[in-house]
Amino acid sequence: MNYVQILQDSEYKVYYTQSGQILKIPNDRINSLIDKIEKEKFTDTGIEPFIKTHKLRKLAILINNSCNLRCGYCYMDYGNISGNSTSVSIDLNHLRIALENVFRLYEEGIEYIQFFGGEPLLDFEKLESIIHIVNELCQKRNISCPNYGIVTNGISLTENMVRAINENNVSLTISIDGPKEIHDAVRINITGHGSFIKVKDVVEQYQHKMKNPIIYEMTINNEHVKHYEDGAVKRWMDEVKSMGLQVGIICLVENSKDNSLNITEQELSIVEKIYQEIVDYFIDELLSGKENIMVNTQIIEIIQNISKKQCQHRTCGPGLTQLTFTADGSVAPCTYMLEDIYKLGDFSSEMWQSEKVTQLVKNEFRSKCKKCWATNLCNNFCYIRKENIQYEGRNISSKCLANLLLIKRVLSRIIILQKEGKIAKINAGIRRCNKILGRYNVK
Repeated sequence: MNYVQILQDSEYKVYYTQSGQILKIPNDRINSLIDKIEKEKFTDTGIEPFIKTHKLRKLAILINNSCNLRCGYCYMDYGNISGNSTSVSIDLNHLRIALENVFRLYEEGIEYIQFFGGEPLLDFEKLESIIHIVNELCQKRNISCPNYGIVTNGISLTENMVRAINENNVSLTISIDGPKEIHDAVRINITGHGSFIKVKDVVEQYQHKMKNPIIYEMTINNEHVKHYEDGAVKRWMDEVKSMGLQVGIICLVENSKDNSLNITEQELSIVEKIYQEIVDYFIDELLSGKENIMVNTQIIEIIQNISKKQCQHRTCGPGLTQLTFTADGSVAPCTYMLEDIYKLGDFSSEMWQSEKVTQLVKNEFRSKCKKCWATNLCNNFCYIRKENIQYEGRNISSKCLANLLLIKRVLSRIIILQKEGKIAKINAGIRRCNKILGRYNVK
């Protein structure tokens, strides 16, 4: 049933996916409504992925294959994606050729470049050189320079790096998984010790010096499940907030290097509670009336889409509006599609084989996303993730699970807030969030 989602409160509510409406339906009319929708084929929307190819939306550059942490859930094998035990750092001369190809294929240039690894701060001078090369190529073509971002564990950050980051208007995302006991169980250094204290010290030392405030990324994993009790999410988020962090991303672990950190079907009930508390925490922040609140852009976007009745299937466009350059000189659709089967070419190729990725995206959309009631509200899906969990009668990926849990809880809370007459307070909270986000160079 991909066209409605039944939300049971004190009365039945139905979210009709094709119009974005939340409808109050008497219990005795639900089945007849579903039959009518099915009979009239109101579900045949013929949605196709929206691809804009004049500008590359995102370029991820895996600058090296070395890392100074050994995080248990690292899906990139600490940056060693090719299985090559030798340390590799991206070749700047070859990279320049690849960038020239990008600007030839995308005449409007690149919207956002994200530096990844390995650990990008271990090659910071090279990272600066890449920014200078890109800016030079943009100026030569009289087009806008990209926004830049770095995803890092943060432990190598220095005063000189902060100065250069500010000069180049770069955003910084640091991984932190909540309180010390959870973070240190999964994010350990090469000697086997936890990294929480070091990361905390770095954030507290440099946050106030950043032109673009530091963004956090939290990965919910089995350690969160083990430590969960009622009210745990508020304690986790308050810990993050106490460091001076305000805007961040929360994701669910998948394809973990250490399988014990993956979420199993037996733990789904706890994961659902965690995600309910995540949504409740951030909605309570919106309702608080305070200026200095915690911000989750995923939840805000879902609320805004519901409010606007915005029903649009969106794709990240792997291989089309998104590309990844690896440290060994390969071109891939995205950071999750690094296997040889997805390889588009190398830095010296004049054209990259994006057609096979286009077909993959279309086929996966038809076979998977069209079957899901939440497709048009989903802002963070991925076509190629491993379907490792059974939920609501079908096999889905951990990423899909996280999206569904967020959307379901937001819909339920919106219904309650409408009854209580608090939608205006939510909208006021979102305006405060947008004001906060104006201080961040985020994409």
